Amino acid sequence: MATSAFSGSTLAAGEAGPSDWQNPSVAAMMHRLEGSSGHFVLVIVVTLLLISFTTRFYTSTYPGVKTSGSDGAKRVKMLPYWFPIIGHIFPLAFDPNKYMLGLKEKSSEGIIALNLGGTTHNIVFSPSIAKETFQQRSSHLNYSTIVWSVLHRVFGASLKMRHVYDKWLSEMNRLTMNTLLHGPHFATMVEETMRHMNEAIPNLVSFNHSLIDQSLWERVSHVALVETDDEDSQNGPVAEVNLFILLRDLMSHVAIPALMGSAFLEVFPTALQDMWELDNGFRWLSSGLPLWLPIPPLTRAHIARSRLKRAFAAYGRALDKFEAGIDPGPEWRDLDDVSALMKRRHSIWKESGLSPEARAPVDSTLLWA
Repeated sequence: MATSAFSGSTLAAGEAGPSDWQNPSVAAMMHRLEGSSGHFVLVIVVTLLLISFTTRFYTSTYPGVKTSGSDGAKRVKMLPYWFPIIGHIFPLAFDPNKYMLGLKEKSSEGIIALNLGGTTHNIVFSPSIAKETFQQRSSHLNYSTIVWSVLHRVFGASLKMRHVYDKWLSEMNRLTMNTLLHGPHFATMVEETMRHMNEAIPNLVSFNHSLIDQSLWERVSHVALVETDDEDSQNGPVAEVNLFILLRDLMSHVAIPALMGSAFLEVFPTALQDMWELDNGFRWLSSGLPLWLPIPPLTRAHIARSRLKRAFAAYGRALDKFEAGIDPGPEWRDLDDVSALMKRRHSIWKESGLSPEARAPVDSTLLWA
């Protein structure tokens, strides 16, 4: 059957049949192609080696901390690296904690510069330098640039809407800080937090095997019931948990309803875990690295950020309808307990004309903070 099928096939004009491979001219052509492909690979390898060694040599001669200019400004020493643009990304990707500890030991001046994706990041290890930096006048240290960089790279604010953000963010931040730190609204939020705490403490650990029957803060704290003998069982059930994660999520679940209302976590019960994923990938997102790089924390942070933006956009649309006297839907059945801060922020957002999707990155910073 195989022989019949082969003999019955036809060859288009210009295609090489089985006998053509024996033709000296065809064999010579194939040999030249193989040779040229081998030379091409060799050229690429040599080029990469030249680029890497040249980059390493150039960055090794980069001047250290020295005065540059009449105002006494100093240039921060940058560690040498092998490839342009990529810079120090790979060492950070493999073992960031070990790498940063090594940098601290190498930095005799208490500050060092890294190249991450073509951008320079100054890493400060010295408390005195950090204190001096934050005491600089606004003309020397542009906080708005830092805030916008975090909003755009970490929380996904759109570059096209920057002019609108710049117009309204200062008023929004002033309102938030004044409300959280002063006045009766802060006391009301504390009272609400304590009320939710009193309700949650009895269910700190439910001792249930099933995740469905556990509280939200239990599901991520690795609860494991421990079998005990008859004598120990008289004292009640025993469970092993990650205490830090358990208490961290418990406090978050009692504080968020006091700020955003109880409906938010009911509609989006995984929003808090998405925020932790974003926080774990904060350093990668702040470097402006794209999603396609094979760095697991970066990938998870990008995905979590997308889910958070969708959640806060839906929350904003629900508030729009609620404030307009329109039913926001059965899932948002109770928005009466939304804090005064969120209602006042919502009023400013409505005045700005930004859509719920555009507001979402800024509002998600409240959950992260």
